[in-house]
Amino acid sequence: MADVEVCSPPVADPCGGRCKAALVVTLFSVSLFAGLYNGMYGVASLVAELVAYAAVGCLYIYNSSGREEKIISAGYLVLVLSAFLLSWIETPGENSYGISYYSISEFVLGANMVAISTYCVWKWTDVVAIPLSRKKIIAIHAAIVTILLALVIVSYVYVYMYISSVAGCLIQLGAYNAVGCLYICSSSRQKEKVISAGFLVVLLFVFLLSSLAQSSLRVSLIFAANVLAISSYCLRKLKPLLRRWFDALDGDPARQEEAVLHHQPLLTAPFHMQKMLREFSSHEIQAMTQDFGSVIGRGGSAQVFRGSLDDGTPVAVKRINIHGGRTVAGEEDFRRELSIIANAHHRSLVRLLGYCLQRGGGLYLVYPFFENGSLDRWIFHGTEEQRRQLTWPKRFCIAVDVARALAYLHNECHWRILHLDVKPGNILLDGDLRAHVSDFGISLSITRRDLNSVVDTEHLKGTFGYMAPEMLYNAVSDKSDVFSYGMTLLELVGGRRNMYPSLETPDLTRDYFPYIVREMMARGEVLGAVDAAMAPADDDEAAVMAVLKVALCCIQNQREMRPSIQTVVDMLEGRVAIELPPESRHHLL
Repeated sequence: MADVEVCSPPVADPCGGRCKAALVVTLFSVSLFAGLYNGMYGVASLVAELVAYAAVGCLYIYNSSGREEKIISAGYLVLVLSAFLLSWIETPGENSYGISYYSISEFVLGANMVAISTYCVWKWTDVVAIPLSRKKIIAIHAAIVTILLALVIVSYVYVYMYISSVAGCLIQLGAYNAVGCLYICSSSRQKEKVISAGFLVVLLFVFLLSSLAQSSLRVSLIFAANVLAISSYCLRKLKPLLRRWFDALDGDPARQEEAVLHHQPLLTAPFHMQKMLREFSSHEIQAMTQDFGSVIGRGGSAQVFRGSLDDGTPVAVKRINIHGGRTVAGEEDFRRELSIIANAHHRSLVRLLGYCLQRGGGLYLVYPFFENGSLDRWIFHGTEEQRRQLTWPKRFCIAVDVARALAYLHNECHWRILHLDVKPGNILLDGDLRAHVSDFGISLSITRRDLNSVVDTEHLKGTFGYMAPEMLYNAVSDKSDVFSYGMTLLELVGGRRNMYPSLETPDLTRDYFPYIVREMMARGEVLGAVDAAMAPADDDEAAVMAVLKVALCCIQNQREMRPSIQTVVDMLEGRVAIELPPESRHHLL
């Protein structure tokens, strides 16, 4: 069985956002004062700096959402401290810095300042972010590069030469960390980020280790590493522009046309399709599906067929229905879905394998085939045995998987993405019953500014029963996905649809599951609201109660009262305390 990340029941987070901010300020103050008074309290100042750095490390690890992020945070902190301590080591017989507890305390202080600053940039980027045009973003990048280059030159020519070699070294290391942040923040793909980080780490440590033989040259070598890193960044960013410019000067008409097309904005999609996607021909699509012989899914705008690649890999082929023939609007819808999926990479999102977009042919998307199908097949149409396989721990993992995927779409993609059709039918289960969010057919790509505001749309439609109230009048935001997620979460726990209308006029007290959940919570009968086939233990009651509270918070009618999807993830993983919404507290009185 594949290695599966363990999902644990939610535990209330004793440390909220204000507490974390106060902790950051406290650690910054302790480290700063310890550095200022290191001349009076040498050993004590060094110990205080090291303790503060360890506390910063705990802050990093505690606020990392997954195992991979925790490992990256720990590795980064080790590298920062190692770089500063290597910069402190001197060649035997030299005394350029003055080997003492005072000087080492200054270097640990520098490591603390860098780590705390990076943490603030990491966690508070969304707070200070401003939506800007591409030209303004390029101008800001150019300004940042210019400021960093000026800083490293001034610190080397003036501070290092005329004031303090220690101060010059610390400024150079801090600037190098800022260059690293610029590399990572401007990298769009995970692979690109890893390559950038690896290049910067190798570059710095090669220069630092080279300086061990002659520590008097250390600041000069770090300065050289800074200049080389900044130059490489500029070349990397200018390379596409220079290539198109040279192509435009080339005499080949085809290359000139290609260069002109590169300068034209894409009106049908905000993304470029990834080059690693395979483009299939119409004949290949027909062959892999055996002439569309096995239909495994059907919707209002698409059909899904089972097929297999040449190597036998099972796939699902989605055919987009274009009513009235292939139209420009239909192709735009197809390109939107294709561009969104191709540029979204998360373990809980369905991965796109290829596509077919040819003149005179059909519109197709090729995905991996999920043998276990969709979640609604298990909780609504599955046998009693199938539903028993969805134990409470597995259902909780599914809830966390879907929330993390939506948080990625809302907060971590280059363009923020609203799914707008979250429901059990669009959640696929792999062999380990882990969730993968699918069907981006009506997704909307928006700017960071629009993510938290209402966006008017006339062409997007969700699924009734999961749509947020504001979607009925064509207004959507990130909170629309939160509402749909809450309704899905209730069905996941309850093992039933939220509305089972009776033959006569529907009665909310009997047919509407959210109302039933509130009533059962008021009577202290929480386990009575869960799927009987799940058979949760009495020890699970507190965890079930927490998840149901999260669901009720998500389905509040007032958009601004719903939590963000990232807050939902923090609630489920126990980093944020869960409080019942006002309308649910009224039932408990």
